[in-house]
Amino acid sequence: MSLRVSLLALEHGCVIEREMSGRSVNRPNSSAQNGVRVRHGWECEGYGARMADLLTVAEARDFDGVVRALSDLFGDDATLFAIDHAFDRLVEVCADPSASASYPLDDDLRLAMLENRPQVVDDVRWFPISDREQPVLVVRTDASAPPPSEQLVTLLGPIANGHRHRFEELERVRRRTEMSVAAEMQWAALPNRADLLGEYAIGSVLEPAYEVAGDAFDYAASDGAVWAYSLDGMGHGVAATMASVLALSAIRNARRTGHGLDEQMNRASAALFAEFDGGCFVTALGCRIDADGVQFVNAGHEPAWRVTGGTVSRLDLHAELPLGVVGDHAYEVQTRPTLGRGDGVALFSDGPSNARSPAGSLYGSDRLRDRIEAHWSETPLRTAHDVIGDVLSYIDGGRVTDDITAVVIHRRTGRGGA
Repeated sequence: MSLRVSLLALEHGCVIEREMSGRSVNRPNSSAQNGVRVRHGWECEGYGARMADLLTVAEARDFDGVVRALSDLFGDDATLFAIDHAFDRLVEVCADPSASASYPLDDDLRLAMLENRPQVVDDVRWFPISDREQPVLVVRTDASAPPPSEQLVTLLGPIANGHRHRFEELERVRRRTEMSVAAEMQWAALPNRADLLGEYAIGSVLEPAYEVAGDAFDYAASDGAVWAYSLDGMGHGVAATMASVLALSAIRNARRTGHGLDEQMNRASAALFAEFDGGCFVTALGCRIDADGVQFVNAGHEPAWRVTGGTVSRLDLHAELPLGVVGDHAYEVQTRPTLGRGDGVALFSDGPSNARSPAGSLYGSDRLRDRIEAHWSETPLRTAHDVIGDVLSYIDGGRVTDDITAVVIHRRTGRGGA
């Protein structure tokens, strides 16, 4: 029996079926174009055609096919862009990547993309195509043209993000400079930079984007809770990346087996010690958030920050041994009250607080607290970028001597977590 997957688009009586079997299936009262069967006898104001175009994007077999399918979807006057890894430029996605134009992503346009909302600038509309909270592509159209439906863009985001991993031209165009091997390893191990898990929105930043080596982050939804982590491998370069990726993999392995934060850290520490015999360590801070409270385990990491009613405070968390220092250490869970709506938690590596200006002055925890409070918003990706942007401005072109990581978790204020 062949596998048959159908997409049913139910609007104005439309029904579209996608036959995924390896052979043709003939049905009465239907026609087929590009493998999409559209039943006759309905009027749906182009909805069926748009869904057929969406299916063509999903089934593209190569980069050129993706570009053609997206052009068909948005029209000849639309231009497609990717956001570079540093989130400071828009790079045109076209059939000839060497001919791609690029534009600075700044001011109101940058803010709109971080918040996943359309923006009109000088009679031009820009709107993001996002995989949940993660901006993937940006489409530019004339402001007078009708915008695409929200439902269509919502469906397109995960497809586009999947193609970014599948067809490397979509990834290559995001790189405005060469990425180090250590950074390549690091990014390959990480989740999306932003997501929405139940009532909680998550945003993260890792800098310098093209040279990062040693810092890592993770998050997940499991067992009715949201889990988030910040890790910092000893040193810099490939060795630091290997250590942090090993620790992260051990944490995920324990979490997916059903273990809590303490056992996750126990197993990550044992894995590092078994591999490096105490010669390499990773600091880590993990948290678990649910309706009963917020749990933390601090393995020698920077403390967490909590936002309650708009007020930011640094949590007094006992710091235990970093992961991998000894072969057997029992980490302890520390519990704090649960988050109210609009509240959140922010995890940072030591990069921000230890950053220095060209004159040598320390950024420090007081300034970090002030920046979290000043930039706290409903969109954690914006909060993370604004805070780390301030750190980079403070360095003012100076060398980033340590990786800079931020993970921001925000409990949404709207009904149903919206």
